[in-house]
Amino acid sequence: MGEGELDSLDPNTSIDQTTALVEYADFVEYFKKIVKFSLLDDQADQILNAALEDKSHQEYIKKFIKDIHVSTLFVQYSANRDEESEQGGGDEEKDAPQFIIFNEVHFTNTKMASIVFFKKNVVIEADKSLKSQINVVPFSDGSPFETLHSLISKYVAPYFKSYIRQVGRAERDGDKVAISVEKKMAELEMGLLHLQQNIDIPEISLVVHPQVAAVIKECADKGYKAKVADFGDLVENSTFLNQLQNGVNRWIKEIQKVTKLERDPSSGTAVQEISFWLNLEHALHRIQEKRESLEVTLTLEILKHGKRFHATVSFDTDTVGPHHAAVKLIFSHLRKLRNTIIQNSLMEAIIQGPSGTAPQGFGYSPPHAHPS
Repeated sequence: MGEGELDSLDPNTSIDQTTALVEYADFVEYFKKIVKFSLLDDQADQILNAALEDKSHQEYIKKFIKDIHVSTLFVQYSANRDEESEQGGGDEEKDAPQFIIFNEVHFTNTKMASIVFFKKNVVIEADKSLKSQINVVPFSDGSPFETLHSLISKYVAPYFKSYIRQVGRAERDGDKVAISVEKKMAELEMGLLHLQQNIDIPEISLVVHPQVAAVIKECADKGYKAKVADFGDLVENSTFLNQLQNGVNRWIKEIQKVTKLERDPSSGTAVQEISFWLNLEHALHRIQEKRESLEVTLTLEILKHGKRFHATVSFDTDTVGPHHAAVKLIFSHLRKLRNTIIQNSLMEAIIQGPSGTAPQGFGYSPPHAHPS
């Protein structure tokens, strides 16, 4: 059975078994136009063509065309995976653009822009225009909450409200569903805005040099902890040491994304203020765990062995000191917040965890209720 024929339908489907499907080549031509228009920079045309030659990507596209159980085609594009992508690139700060194609929508990281294609019907037919059978939604890189909030507030909600007004459903007596949906959309919009404002602590990544990671794994498989001697002559290799030093410099920049964060107390609500400082506290704990990991400590030991003291001293100076200062700042702000609104019932609702106890370090106990 050819590519343009229906060969994967469930017997219970209402689609005619002889329905002709769009040819793979025709769909790909349409697909490329949409992706190029939405995501591409000037240099990435060849990258997209290479991605479409990948057998797994081709299978995802074919499933989207003809599989009734597959409703989406998800494309991710990393235009500039610079600081976090590779530590083995010497002075190179940028990696090549990359396309990834799936059949499921999912989040990877904030540096990936995405496009979602979804079918209006169960298959893509040959005798209908592609644009009439497919909806396309782009997702920019950056904060997912910001992207989703923009889609709801600037596209979905206005479109819905405009339609309801035009057909007059909101004015009909007894038709409460449209009004209810509009309220739910407003709640969703506000919730996404709060999430965007509350969860504004960047997630950092301390990418380990591939050879360091490989030696650690090899030693772990043999049942012992890796040490500098396990790298042999590599620890005297200037190219290798330069790559590690460049990697440590990127670690410093990553960590400083968090340790140098500040917040204007006059902006946002008390809830957002508390959430920010508690989230920052958790982020600093995660950074400390990463700093104490074998991958990081061993990298620094190799640099010390290679007399690259500037890199190791800079790492300590530029991360440990700011880390401690950030911790002190958190406790200072939380103490001020406690003293300011300790009598407010909002404090109990926000500060108390599910177990009814305040988070560690906050030092707050809700006041006991007194009978009136």
